[in-house]
Amino acid sequence: MMERSIDIRQATLNDAEGIAMVKRLVWPGEDVNVAQISRAIAHEQHVTHAAVDGTTIVGFVDGFLIYNPSLHLRWEVDLLAIHPAYRGRQYGARLVEQTTQVGRQRGPHVVRGLIRVNNIASQRTFARCAYRQTPTSKHCMSPRLSVKRPPSMPLLRTGTQFRSRLLRTVDGGWKRHCRNRKTPCFHA
Repeated sequence: MMERSIDIRQATLNDAEGIAMVKRLVWPGEDVNVAQISRAIAHEQHVTHAAVDGTTIVGFVDGFLIYNPSLHLRWEVDLLAIHPAYRGRQYGARLVEQTTQVGRQRGPHVVRGLIRVNNIASQRTFARCAYRQTPTSKHCMSPRLSVKRPPSMPLLRTGTQFRSRLLRTVDGGWKRHCRNRKTPCFHA
């Protein structure tokens, strides 16, 4: 039997319910708010991509622009989720590559993704897409030290512990994370 082709495309407001369904399957303990997902899709700084099988959303990734504490523009790969029945087929990697490409076109200093401590599959997906894991530290794992979004920027998820910061510069180089007394900083 031939496997159907999965399309990767930018999400529209009509995809909010399908994205919510995937979120419920992937993170069953989290609250899912379709209106909040719609606000993120519509926000000018967010770009959400969907993996679509026919008319069914089977995965998504969300990315957005934000300034880091050093006032450098950064593309943040925020959420990546694949329907459990569609895992293991490289759809996550295709989504990460797509959001990375779109992020680069927006001119950030760095492209970054944060991965949950226990999410080995996502860590492998980002590594497959040429992201490099930076050293971890207690400082990196604190969700309250992550960059604060302005109140107008919608969130697709709440804070959680992260294993590492995965950084990729726009020109393909790497940034290493260092610790400033109060805020994280990035150096070439």
